[in-house]
Amino acid sequence: MPPTTSQARRDRIVHLATTTGLASVEELSQLFDVTPSTIRRDLARLTTEGRLARTYGGAMALSAHPEASLRQRTGEAYEEKRAIAQWAARQVEPGETLLLDAGTTVGALAHELRGAKELTIATTGLTALHALADAEGVNVECLGGTLRPLSQGFVGPLTEAALEHMSFDRVFLGADGVTVDRGICEADLRQTRLKELMARRADRVYVLAHGAKLGRAPFHAWAKLREDWTLVTDASAPDAQIRAFEASGVRVEIAPPGGRDGTGGLTLTAAFTLSAPSATSVRDPRIHPSPGPEPGRGSAVSLAAPGPHERRARTMGSHGSVAPGASDIHHSVRVPATPQHRPSAASATRRVSPGRAPLCRRPRPCAAAPPRLRGGRCRSARTAA
Repeated sequence: MPPTTSQARRDRIVHLATTTGLASVEELSQLFDVTPSTIRRDLARLTTEGRLARTYGGAMALSAHPEASLRQRTGEAYEEKRAIAQWAARQVEPGETLLLDAGTTVGALAHELRGAKELTIATTGLTALHALADAEGVNVECLGGTLRPLSQGFVGPLTEAALEHMSFDRVFLGADGVTVDRGICEADLRQTRLKELMARRADRVYVLAHGAKLGRAPFHAWAKLREDWTLVTDASAPDAQIRAFEASGVRVEIAPPGGRDGTGGLTLTAAFTLSAPSATSVRDPRIHPSPGPEPGRGSAVSLAAPGPHERRARTMGSHGSVAPGASDIHHSVRVPATPQHRPSAASATRRVSPGRAPLCRRPRPCAAAPPRLRGGRCRSARTAA
């Protein structure tokens, strides 16, 4: 909804000019549903107040976004960049020739490709060069040129001349911002010119940008891409932006959270189940869980008793399934077979599922039982058949 007062409209104009660079008379008049003359008066007043600087056909923010250095951007949206890099690395096939841009997200992709085999990778970024310098299965091509200290990337005529003699299966580009209608936003015209050339030299074009960069235009240099390119972002990307890109013909890929397999981990319990020749159930607080959504509950462990003095433990999932990575792992623990721990014949064939309170069937209190089971059957437990 357009602002209802002139002051609110002017405040909104300053905000748009600072965050997206949108400050042309024509666009602002359409956005606020007012005449171009009204917008010109607003811009003139904002210029007088020192909040904007007039340009031909509009205005720009006085304190435009300063370009952050590579070091400053390294820690921003770390998990999102890692997830995007992992998705991109899975698209690469052995024997391909890749072109990597400068930047932190593409640098994260270079790190993911360190273990790849039979790849040729050309790059304009020092981050990718450092990550791949000692990768045994990767042939690295450095595209020289003029080094930009802030982005730690090469630009200029030497870089462009090198690209003219090469072609690539895939190119992965970074961005300070990306919009549906304008393409990739960067701080330097040399960067945008280079990105357009990089896109033309590759069969498949990927733009790696986490959700906060979609629709963002902090600078005034743009790289317009061809229609058949892929935007790789993360789950934080706004739905409206995703729909806008898809409506324009751009393929959008949402990278799953980094380091996860989509299961979200396991919810584990802290119960022992003893099996043949005899079985009983106790809850042992000494068992510590694997990392999961409910830390502190412990892992459900099945103890088989092959003999009177040895029981073998196998890590199980919360519903009796074997937890990932534990299907072939057995831990042997020695437990003295004292009369207190020897279960009765009546309970030898009974099994209590993890998560359900076990039953104590001793006729009188047992010092070996957990405190909540002393004194007979646990009242909170369901009577076994």
